This record gives sequence, C-alpha cells and structure tokens, in this order.
Amino acid sequence: MGGSLIASILEKDKNKLTGIKRLVLQPNVGESQLREWLMNNHYQIMNEKIIEEDNHIYEIIVAEPSVVPFRYSKYELDFGPFLLENKGPIFKKKWQEYLQREAHVIDQMQKAQQPPVKKINDLDTANGGMNDWLADQLHLTNTVPLVPAGNDPISGEPVGMGRVGELNEPLTPQKFANYCMGVFGIRGLRLIVNPLDQEREIKRVAVLGGAGQDFYQQALEAGADAYVTGDVSYHFAHDMIANHLVVIDPGHHIEVVAAHQLANLITQWKNENNWQFEVLESRVNTEPFAFITK
Repeated sequence: MGGSLIASILEKDKNKLTGIKRLVLQPNVGESQLREWLMNNHYQIMNEKIIEEDNHIYEIIVAEPSVVPFRYSKYELDFGPFLLENKGPIFKKKWQEYLQREAHVIDQMQKAQQPPVKKINDLDTANGGMNDWLADQLHLTNTVPLVPAGNDPISGEPVGMGRVGELNEPLTPQKFANYCMGVFGIRGLRLIVNPLDQEREIKRVAVLGGAGQDFYQQALEAGADAYVTGDVSYHFAHDMIANHLVVIDPGHHIEVVAAHQLANLITQWKNENNWQFEVLESRVNTEPFAFITK
C-alpha cells in the first residue's frame, strides 16, 4: 500500500485515531506524502527502519501524537529524518536504484524528443492523440498527462505520455477487467492484482498505450488505483503486485483505435481544405496474438 493511500485512509477515518498512542506504518512507495500527512496532523516521527525482503525494500515509520506542532524539511520528508542519520547500505541501495530508474526514464524521453513542430504531432504525447483516445474509451474524466513532456508550443497546454483520470463509478479489479474488455472490444487480457486487493475499489486510473511498464511508478505517484498498459513482463508484474497496483494488460493492439481516429481527422482536414482524395480506413487485422482458453 502506497503512502498516499495510507494517508487518505488515515484522513478519512481520522476520528478513529483518538486515543491511539502510536502508529506503525509501512508504505511501499510515496513515503514523503505519508510523512507530510503525519506532520500536518501533529504527529512526530519517533523512529524509522528500512528493510529488504525478497528483493523489495520497505520503510517502516513509527509516529506518535504531538501536542506541539513538529516541522520537517523537504529533505527530511523525502528521505526520512531517522534514515538520514544512518544512511545504511539498504538506504543507499534504494536511492541508487531510484536514480537508475529516473536516468532510464530521462534517457528514453530524450531519445523520443523531436523538434517542437514535430513534437506536437507525436501521437503518444499530443493532446487529442493516442492516449486521449484511450482515456476516452475508458470514459475517464479530469484527465492529466501521466508522464509530463512540457507544453504544447502553440496552445501552451501541458502535454505528455499517458493519461490519469477518474472512472464514473468505482469498480473491483475483476469488474474493471471485464469493463476494459468491453470498451476495447477484446476477448481477453491479463489482470495483475495482489490477492489482498481483490475487493479493492478502483476509481483513479492511469492509461498508457503500447508498452508502458517502465512508467508504473509514475502511475503510483499519480495516485492511480489501476494502470492500463500493454506488454508487461514477468518481473515487472511482480513489482506491481508488491506495490499493490492493479494492472490491466490488454495488449499492444488496443492502439488500433488510431486507425479510425486518424481517418476521421484526415477526413475533417480534407473537407476543411477542399483536398481532392479519398480517405480509406484500414480494415487489416494486425493483432499477432490469439487468446486460447479451455
């Protein structure tokens, strides 16, 4: 369970904390958001531990109510006031791995960068492009970019890969999986869910077309209950389960929505500019996989 989710649970049931003398909390991710909630609600951090188990690193935070408001610096909120004093080998390993992941993401985005005029035409980042089409299929509202990539040089609006938004109503993981099969028009998909989260309500959803496993941490940081993306590998799936992120892998082919949407756009531009040609929408099935079930 992430720090932001723990903080939201504590906030929702704050009245039940009356008389509780100590909180022992173990967020999988988003520790800074949890520390900030503790600080803002007059809790003092009394101790912290960082442990590694089954190749996963966890932080344990012990906090107690404080009559006097207690303030932490941004540095202490991010890294932990007690963990900063020690900086043991597990602490160093965690943040070295974090830096490596961030460097990988930056490297991938730099490789994908284009001159501004072309960048706005990139279907993966442009507003009104691939990820808006996928978010529309899921009927997400209040969407924002999942991985920001600057601003549109013409409109000035934020652009980026993926989208994060809200479902019209909360769904359990199984019902959300069925919902995704319906809206994407597919016969099967892969559902990745921690057994403890089978009845969890999914309301906030992140979606990234193609193979988006490298950005699941961004989905967690955006507060997503579920992440829809394709081509998830075995080891990434285990990391997602450990972080209590419900993931729907409907495959890469859901991007076929582009054929219809682009045909509509080109037809619109053709009519606006009186271009003389016929627009033909491809009907070729490019899905390489067939789902075989008993």
